[in-house]
Amino acid sequence: MEPRIRVSAILRRGCRILLVRHQKHGREYWLLPGGGVQAGETLLRALRRELAEEVGLDANVPFEGPVALA
Repeated sequence: MEPRIRVSAILRRGCRILLVRHQKHGREYWLLPGGGVQAGETLLRALRRELAEEVGLDANVPFEGPVALA
């Protein structure tokens, strides 16, 4: 099985960080907004798409980074 690549964003306002609530198999958990990268998609394009889908963020918002975690 090939590893899945996921992008996420740390969106903060003052001392607060935005998290998205998810439910799966009857369990609730909170994640940074983001999601999987589709085949042929750049990491930045995937991040912009996921932020638009999950939190309605405008595609023209500037980003800083990247930060990488494995």
